[in-house]
Amino acid sequence: EAALLRQVYVNKAAQKRATSSQQQKLQQQTQQQQLPSDNKSSKRGTTLWIQRLPSSVLMESFHAVYVTRLTFVRDGGGHHSPALSFHFEQVLLRMIHCVFGGEDAQSKVKKSGVISSKHVSAARKILEFLINNLSHRKYADASGGDKWNAITDPGDDGRTLCLRLIQCCLRTGWGNGAFSVLSEGAVAKSTDIKDSLECENMNLSRLVEDDLCLALLTTGQAIWSHHDEVSGGHPPNTPSSSSSGGLDIMGMLSPSVSLGLLSEVCATLSLLWSLPKLRPRLRCQFESIFTGFYQRALSLLRRRPLPEYGVIYEANIAFDAEAEVILESLVDVLCLSSNSGVGLNGKSLSTAEELFLTYDCSNTESDVASGLLLELSRCCGGVVDEEGEPYLPSPMGLSRASSNGASSGAPTPVQGTASPMMVARYRSVPDHLKELCFEALLGSLRRLFHGAESLGEPSQAAKDKRAQTSHLRTAKNRKRSLHHAAALFNEKPKKGLQYLIDNGMLPSPSTPESVASFLRNGLVVGLDKPAVGQYLGELGKSEKDSSKSTPAFERDWFHKALLESFCSSFAFQNLTVLDGLRMFLATFRLPGEAQMIDRILQAFAESISRQCVESTGLKVFSTDEKKASDAAYLLSFSIIMLNTDLHNDNIRADRKMKLKDFIRNNKNYGKEISDEDFPVEYLEGIYRGIKEEQIRTLGEGADGSMTGERWKDVMRSEASSSQSRSSERRIIQSDGGAKDLKELLLESSWQPILSAVSGLWGMVPWEVYQADVGGGGSGAAAPVEHQNGTTLVGARLGIDLAYEILSGASNLSRHDILQDVFTNICYMSGLVSEYNRSTEDRAHTFLSSIEHQSALTVAVIIAEENGDTIGLDGWKFVWRMIFELRDFQLLSGGEGRRQHGHPNVMKESDPDLLSPEARDGFCQRMAQWGGDGYSEAEGGRPHKQQGMSLMSLVFGSSESLDERKNGATPRSLHGKEEFLVWDDLASSDDEEEDEHTARLGNDTEYLPFPSERYRRMLSIGASFENQLVYERTLDPGEIGGVTGLERIDVGHSTPNSSRARVRQRLSQLVDFHALISESRYLSEEGLSDTLNSLVEIISDSSKKTNISGASENGDKEASVELPLSPASEAFAEILLCEIALKNRDRFALIWNNILRAHYNSRLTYRPSHGDKEGHQPETIKLTPGIEKCVSGILRLCIWASNGRDTSIANQVLSTLNILHPPLGALIWSPLELNLDKHLAEGLWRISRNVDGLSQIDAEGWGGILGLVEWCATRGGLRSKIDDQLGNLAEDDPSLQAFRSLHLILHAVELKDSLQAYRWPQIVRSVRSLVEAGERGHCPKLSIAGLDLLHVLHTRMETLAAKGDSAESQHLLSCWVPILEAICEPAEKSRNGSVRQQAISLLTDTLLDRHGSRIPVDRGLCEIMNNICIPLAGERITDLLSIPYDVQNDLEETLIELELCISLLFKPFLHHLKALISVKQEFIGIWISMLGVMTQLLGEESLSQSNDHMNGALREDGAVTRAKLFQTTKELGSEHLRNAIMVLAAMGMLVDNDNDDSTNIISDGAQEISSVTWAAIGSIGYCKPYLEEWKSSACQ
Repeated sequence: EAALLRQVYVNKAAQKRATSSQQQKLQQQTQQQQLPSDNKSSKRGTTLWIQRLPSSVLMESFHAVYVTRLTFVRDGGGHHSPALSFHFEQVLLRMIHCVFGGEDAQSKVKKSGVISSKHVSAARKILEFLINNLSHRKYADASGGDKWNAITDPGDDGRTLCLRLIQCCLRTGWGNGAFSVLSEGAVAKSTDIKDSLECENMNLSRLVEDDLCLALLTTGQAIWSHHDEVSGGHPPNTPSSSSSGGLDIMGMLSPSVSLGLLSEVCATLSLLWSLPKLRPRLRCQFESIFTGFYQRALSLLRRRPLPEYGVIYEANIAFDAEAEVILESLVDVLCLSSNSGVGLNGKSLSTAEELFLTYDCSNTESDVASGLLLELSRCCGGVVDEEGEPYLPSPMGLSRASSNGASSGAPTPVQGTASPMMVARYRSVPDHLKELCFEALLGSLRRLFHGAESLGEPSQAAKDKRAQTSHLRTAKNRKRSLHHAAALFNEKPKKGLQYLIDNGMLPSPSTPESVASFLRNGLVVGLDKPAVGQYLGELGKSEKDSSKSTPAFERDWFHKALLESFCSSFAFQNLTVLDGLRMFLATFRLPGEAQMIDRILQAFAESISRQCVESTGLKVFSTDEKKASDAAYLLSFSIIMLNTDLHNDNIRADRKMKLKDFIRNNKNYGKEISDEDFPVEYLEGIYRGIKEEQIRTLGEGADGSMTGERWKDVMRSEASSSQSRSSERRIIQSDGGAKDLKELLLESSWQPILSAVSGLWGMVPWEVYQADVGGGGSGAAAPVEHQNGTTLVGARLGIDLAYEILSGASNLSRHDILQDVFTNICYMSGLVSEYNRSTEDRAHTFLSSIEHQSALTVAVIIAEENGDTIGLDGWKFVWRMIFELRDFQLLSGGEGRRQHGHPNVMKESDPDLLSPEARDGFCQRMAQWGGDGYSEAEGGRPHKQQGMSLMSLVFGSSESLDERKNGATPRSLHGKEEFLVWDDLASSDDEEEDEHTARLGNDTEYLPFPSERYRRMLSIGASFENQLVYERTLDPGEIGGVTGLERIDVGHSTPNSSRARVRQRLSQLVDFHALISESRYLSEEGLSDTLNSLVEIISDSSKKTNISGASENGDKEASVELPLSPASEAFAEILLCEIALKNRDRFALIWNNILRAHYNSRLTYRPSHGDKEGHQPETIKLTPGIEKCVSGILRLCIWASNGRDTSIANQVLSTLNILHPPLGALIWSPLELNLDKHLAEGLWRISRNVDGLSQIDAEGWGGILGLVEWCATRGGLRSKIDDQLGNLAEDDPSLQAFRSLHLILHAVELKDSLQAYRWPQIVRSVRSLVEAGERGHCPKLSIAGLDLLHVLHTRMETLAAKGDSAESQHLLSCWVPILEAICEPAEKSRNGSVRQQAISLLTDTLLDRHGSRIPVDRGLCEIMNNICIPLAGERITDLLSIPYDVQNDLEETLIELELCISLLFKPFLHHLKALISVKQEFIGIWISMLGVMTQLLGEESLSQSNDHMNGALREDGAVTRAKLFQTTKELGSEHLRNAIMVLAAMGMLVDNDNDDSTNIISDGAQEISSVTWAAIGSIGYCKPYLEEWKSSACQ
């Protein structure tokens, strides 16, 4: 290398003296020198020599090495070493590195601050030479002569080499080289040198901006030449159609550029974008590159024809390879940050943001960023119309984004939607290319959302004024208005222009110049070229035809001036008429009317005739402007006719215009127009130009190729408006925020991306997809690949893309966009729509669709991560999907089961309120009796569900979801009413999962999913795909041998049914329980949305809806609105309770705002407004949802009774009152279907929390004691199976009530909690317990209840100790109910032991010291008169009236008689002193007692006793009936004698026959004595003892 360059330098001095032949000889010698060994000193010397060489010598040496290197490749390289070719290329790269600012040049600049113009000139010559070779053009030096001609045919290899060298020039010169320093201001000190340097630098920059960019664009677009007609809409009918004027099919297989060249073109474009010093200067160029190269490649990719023939198949393969190269380049560009250091507010911008800021917010430039994302979305399968509105499978459409706001259930309409019988003309994008499009979209989103969290949450004021916060948003809104105006203009020009005037985008009144500017630049905002041409050709209204109200833009003078202004906006300088016509017709399409064409071409001719080359250079036009204009007009018209003639397929080849005909027609237009004939060479050039390149009036940017004339127009337009654009950008950057930019880009792209997600998941109908890409016709079906849905790759890509857009919207705090996207993703799951189909059909669809499963996975994960932002509607969709999974048997169930380390969502966190046996029985009763109640609410036909299996009870009918039976007629369209009972313990599948689990060992052995650390490295979509791939490896059908006869032993097997497999898959990928457990991290608003969504779902399900068929107006869909099965309604109640319990620190907020109102609305007694008219009040029948609603209240009360929050505990416990009458609205019909055991078990669990109950107040105790009373009332109902006397079930409500009340009364902690005014309620509860014992034939329960009354009686010590009158009255009010409660079983109980216990307890109670504190007149006397004496008398009468022929337990009867006699006399004697104080009441009491004794010891009873006296004793000593009477009379007479003796001792009884005693006794004693002796005298059994008792009394 060193010797070669040294010889070139030596030859520079010899060139001044040597002849031309000697110069050629020296050059040959130089090229034949052998290269010495490379070393550091030679390289350093080479660099210095190269920098000292003149630019001409540098160019000469560069040309020599380049030609030599290219010759090696072009000649085949058979006798040349590849290493030698590589080394020559390295020499070229080293020379470029030195000239364009290598290390030495850079250090020189840093030291001296001077850059010589020699370096810039040499760089310009080298770069120009490379560009010319790339473009097949000749290179000319500064003197204008051809010094080094471009290689005649460098070929793709030579052009590829040029591109690699150009990349080195760019990277070295504008990366960190000399030209990057020059752009920062390092220039030569001398003024002359400075001017020369600036001139050279300007020329060098112009090379990059104009020639290089155009060369790259045209080279890259060369691949369209053999693909345009294939994708243009006219596929051949037969393989030989090219011979009949059709397409050249074989030409499709001969691409004009190689993949290597295309790859280098893309690499060069990527490099240009990555250079921050060049990018701002290539603004207009990059617009054309992105729209004319990248967007057009994407447009052609999605419009490839179906491979009906092998030739088209090969053409598609070739195009796919080219598209892959382009897409890889696009991915690199979009996934890189800008690295420009400019950004907004100090924030670096991603590529998409830079494009959006530069182009999409400018009124005069195309929507580059939005256009790229739109085309990428279409290539991923999305369908988006020109307005950016996507087709979505959601029946809600776009709730917030759609302009019409429709939510009628119809999908968003798409432009050009075809009939279902549409021809499938285009294939779908191959998966590997679709994945590249996905990578571009995903990379753009990730770069867009990168750092969005640091931008912070916007304030409410910022949200309200989002549209006015920055010039950036204002500019984008203006451009959106221009898009709308363009759409109106395309429909009717008057509407569009009036809209612009009304919105201030055109002056009022409008001017021709302003309208011409809109038409000139309106293509970027959507103006149709035919509409523009039609408006330009209009004549307008004359003064006669117009009125005062006619706007100016409709008048004839305005149209004339408009046409002139439009034509004058083109820069026709130094252009031929042909080139100018191409430029002119590229902006619109000529109308079909001849007069319109004439007016347009006349204006064009007048404008170009003064500036074109024919007038200024070639001088073929007359110097007279009128003649020149006429000549330009005729020539333009002739060119258009020639273009139509040559390129019209309907004209036969022999009838097309020949060259001689064209020359003859245009050689001379006559003396009035032409001064002389047009040169033949000039006309031949026009003919060849038209023949080789058609004038295309349609197609540009994404729909057509860039031409040189169009490029010149673009560059000149850029130069004229660059200053205004720069100032506009500075204003936007100074005022706009990075968050506004991200939000605007998200607003423009989320709908197409969402449509791409639906396309990746195969949810776009094929006919709609064909309509989007331009199909039409009828008779063909979709290709097999679309009919079978997307592949695993599509599922993965859709998941990742959906997750990214949702997460990004959340990071940007754009909750409105997040909620819209989330809603549509939920609809894509297929779980919240199509309720007009049966549950079996919908389940089958979901099980067979991995796309639906993908949508579900994304939705649930987003709900877990962004529960605060998905809103109330979002949570509704989440829960409805969960409920559908429950109905589909896709939520894992079973006792103790866990979902791969996670808690089971199908199991309550608290133990069930029912035992397993009781739960089974309840399920059976619910299936037997609950169906009719639900069918009434739902309007379905009644049916009987007896004899069903447990699985059928839990998950509906016994009909399998995998094996659907024919002839089954559900009661409604969806059949959800068959799912009656939510069984949290039963398995969710009818196959034997336990056997399968035992075979696999454990869950991780079934699906060895990656470790948690590796799992975090995978995306959600990759995890989903890995899961599916692994499942396929477990399927024996997927594993084959070599010969097919091998016996393959598969270690693991998949579950038996598809349902079990999907359930396992979902449990691997989604943690459903996290929806509950992660709710504790939600904000208050998010938690409220979560709970309110469940409440509203439950509320909606309880309303009567017409789900059985069509509505009255015939609309079947209108009557089906998100039904909920009874089992899912119960599940919703469970979720409501579980979430509340997970948020115990915020339970007060939840209860006060949500839960209390919900439970009250469901269970509270609601009298109807028609009660006065005799209507029945509203009641609630028991359903599965009601059961879990009641269970939820009990579970919350159990937690609240722990005493952590006393205030909320009282409120919650008081809600127990709505579980039973009178506040509760539940009815128990039939009696077998009730919630008594639920309430009883809940009561017992509440009562066990004695520490917490010690802190509650009266409100809480009211709820607890009310439930105790209700449970005691509902107990004692024996089942028909167990009819054994004396036994109640352990979970009997009355037993649970006794346990609870016993604990409450005996707990030391609660001794001071129960106030005395609550005792009557407790007494009522105990009375109910005793009654329950009677109903259940359980005397133990009744006796235990009486013991509780005794305990309650002992609690009266505190009241009795005070002794004041007020407390005595209070004591009486508490004591009397206790005595009455004891008296009631003593009187009514059928069991003797219960009566004995009650009588004994009553006697002991009256003998207690509390009685001394009770007022005698209003208390004690009433108790004796109303309780003791009547009870004893009635019981004695009943016992003595037992028929003789009835064999009873006479010993028990004797005991009871003794207790009755004791009850009669013991309290009397105990309180005798007090009773005597009230004489009248005492006399009444004593007379009543004597009446009872008369009944016991009277003549009748005496005769009965005498009749049986002979058989008083049996030989075995047992009590006989005679003995019973005898003993009773003896006992009664003894108690009566004792009472008489006590009364006599107290002076209340005397012998009336004794005159001495009569004189000294009082009137009361005398009265009592008279009554007493008379009564005793009438008693037959006591007559013998009368005198004895009188004498004893007197003594």
